[in-house]
Amino acid sequence: MSRQPWPDANPRIALIGIGSVLATALLGVAVAGGVSHLFDRDAPRAARLRPVSTPSPELEVTPGGDLLQVRARGQARITTYGWVDPGRTTAHIPLARAMQITASRGWSEPGASR
Repeated sequence: MSRQPWPDANPRIALIGIGSVLATALLGVAVAGGVSHLFDRDAPRAARLRPVSTPSPELEVTPGGDLLQVRARGQARITTYGWVDPGRTTAHIPLARAMQITASRGWSEPGASR
């Protein structure tokens, strides 16, 4: 006597179930595509595909000119007196004078009052 695994199984019901699963999957793909199209329609397709342009590098007209300017500003800053801020509450002094003051008074922590 041969025994069937599912004697009461109806192939029609199995096909209906498989068809329902496939129909649900296709409906999900269609809905996702429609929603994606709604949110993406503001920009034309060509604008979305255009590569992003990068700015060209700013090259020195005179090689080493920028370095000379930076060094000149630095030299002026460590050898002259001047104001650091527009409100004129902080000044800079020549480096040699700052070392003399530090040597005579000693080192104090920044922000500590004397």
